[in-house]
Amino acid sequence: MTAPPECPRKQRSRSILLAVVTSVISKGGNILLMLIAIPLAYRVLGEERAAIYGVMQSLMWVVSMADLGTGPGMVRRLAGAVAAGDRERQGAVVSTAFFVTCSLALLGGLTISVLLASVPVKSLFGEGFGPYASELTHTAWVSLGIFIVLMILSCLERVREGFQEVHIGNAFGSVYNVLAAALLWVGIAYFPTPVFVIVAVYGFLILFSSANSASILWKRPWLTPSLRKIDRQLVRSMTGEGLALFAAGSVAPILIREAPKFMLGRTENHGGAAEVAHYWILIQLGLIGLGFVMMITRPLWPAMADAACRHDYEWIRAARSKMMKLFAPCAVIVVCAFSLLGGWFTRWWLQTDAGITRFQFTAYGVLFALTAWSHFHYVMLGSVGLARTAAKVLVTETVLILILTWLCIHSHGLSGAILAAVMGMTAASAWLMPLLLGRALRGKPPAPESAKTLGLAALPL
Repeated sequence: MTAPPECPRKQRSRSILLAVVTSVISKGGNILLMLIAIPLAYRVLGEERAAIYGVMQSLMWVVSMADLGTGPGMVRRLAGAVAAGDRERQGAVVSTAFFVTCSLALLGGLTISVLLASVPVKSLFGEGFGPYASELTHTAWVSLGIFIVLMILSCLERVREGFQEVHIGNAFGSVYNVLAAALLWVGIAYFPTPVFVIVAVYGFLILFSSANSASILWKRPWLTPSLRKIDRQLVRSMTGEGLALFAAGSVAPILIREAPKFMLGRTENHGGAAEVAHYWILIQLGLIGLGFVMMITRPLWPAMADAACRHDYEWIRAARSKMMKLFAPCAVIVVCAFSLLGGWFTRWWLQTDAGITRFQFTAYGVLFALTAWSHFHYVMLGSVGLARTAAKVLVTETVLILILTWLCIHSHGLSGAILAAVMGMTAASAWLMPLLLGRALRGKPPAPESAKTLGLAALPL
């Protein structure tokens, strides 16, 4: 058996390093945007109207779920086609994923449109939003249009990952973050509405996503989506794996994070719009932290997929070992930061006492650490062709967490919701996913399905 060539290894390591470095710069702009957007919305709009923005973020995640895992599935297959140097297959993968995404985005948008048009706002979001029903409805329609467009564009932007060019996408993101923060800072004084916040934060992103997508297709015209390039066999295989990736990477984390908002909004004794706003603030802190996690995992996905397609499992095991050694100290730092600095930072950030207790900050820090742990293993399992394994664990865990959340919210409110998620993750993914991944990598790993699907059987073992 010949050793895998060093050139692909160096390219993978270099792409991850570049992605992390540029992500640090991009994340600085993203943090700037969050530091401006959240306190401005909280102070200018007020607690209850700021909660409308939080609910619209939930709508964004719901819409993004409609891609059924097409994006990650495309990246894995595209990475294999790039490794094989097969331009025809690259074009087929991108075109198939693009038109599947368009179809699913329109179908998801139509479904949500029917709900918005036929179900009263108070029934969808809770009685606490009754006084703001008209404004919430208007914001929801604008948000829906924006998020559908972004979902379609994101499919093209993920082509960067297949070519291990995440750092270029980060450059576009860096410029967007700074300009969006400036637009929000200046404009909210003239347009103090949730709609403006949504347009400034997400609508403005459409311009930069379009520019990034156009740049990709200009450099590689053979990737331009065309109905003639659609591969029906690829549709079936991508859909099968996509459903597993969809369950593990979209449904599970989004439901665990966003469902408590709606439960709190509909709970009278321990909920309401104020508790939704408190939970929303914690989520924003978590999303800032998750951005740092994504700095590593986003380029790691195509790099590990490339290594799997080349059967370079030694590199995969080494990468996993490095990640796990870094995780424990980082998790301790995160939990301590939430516990000791969360209250102070929130008061400084929002210029008001948000009413979140130290216990809630600490518990959410633990939840964030467990979420990051689960995400790392989802990426590693999915990128080497074990998406269904991750899906089985995470779907079961999600059902458990939602049941626990509904029970705990009625007795302990926001604290109960956070503890329910912590208990559910501790009982399932925290130990089961590392165990399954370790077993797969210790033995002879299963040949990735891409070796058959992408025509990579001739790659050196």
